[in-house]
Amino acid sequence: MSSWDAIKKTGETIKEKSGGQAYLFSSLEEIYNPVIGARKDGWVIDNKLKIDSSMTDSLDLMKEAVSEGWCQNTTPQTPDWYGGISSNKIGAYAMPSWGLFYWLKNYAKDTAGAWRVTEGPVSYSWGGTWLAGVQGSKNADAASALAVYMGTNKEFQTWDVKTQNDFGSVKAINKEQGKDAKVSLIGGQNPYPVWSKVADTINGKNQTQYDQSIQSIWINDVVNPYATGKVTKSKALDTFKSDVKSAYPNIEVK
Repeated sequence: MSSWDAIKKTGETIKEKSGGQAYLFSSLEEIYNPVIGARKDGWVIDNKLKIDSSMTDSLDLMKEAVSEGWCQNTTPQTPDWYGGISSNKIGAYAMPSWGLFYWLKNYAKDTAGAWRVTEGPVSYSWGGTWLAGVQGSKNADAASALAVYMGTNKEFQTWDVKTQNDFGSVKAINKEQGKDAKVSLIGGQNPYPVWSKVADTINGKNQTQYDQSIQSIWINDVVNPYATGKVTKSKALDTFKSDVKSAYPNIEVK
């Protein structure tokens, strides 16, 4: 899993050894989510659409993953995708730290203990635990104080890491409370050293207010149709740019 070339080789090996009955990845999300999260540049810079080169560079890899049969090409977070977690047909999932307890714990009925956490070829973040107050609330100050408490208070963070095996927002707490962690779901492995190492190299500067919507357009217009051979790369990119412009007329698109 150390590089995209190594991942491709691993996928090809799994296909060969299983006679085409098993896959490295369940969906293309296992490739495009890390790529999107690890971009150098965000989607919009100085009010102009920016397509980071890593996005286009990864397209051929995803097309190969589908055509060569080492990605099952399921739709993420659907019964087929979840079902792979409990089978012996999927080798790996690209999950955020919270995915371990939100997805793996709930769906690894027959494979609990067999999974492990490891680094991928890039460091990235995928969402997180967000706390928000309702606009116009009569208790806005209290809501703000609660968010600060849960996000920064060392006592609360210690409880969260120690009892929930969550990856907290205070680095020192993760290091101290997570040093002796053993998670049975992943065979007694301690995931905190891996999470902490990856977190140190995540680029948070690539996040913008447009991420969720433009990412969805990218997946629908470019990733899925190109990877399945339905459109050319240039046609897919033209459609993407047109749809971004329609969604955000204020953004300059070239």
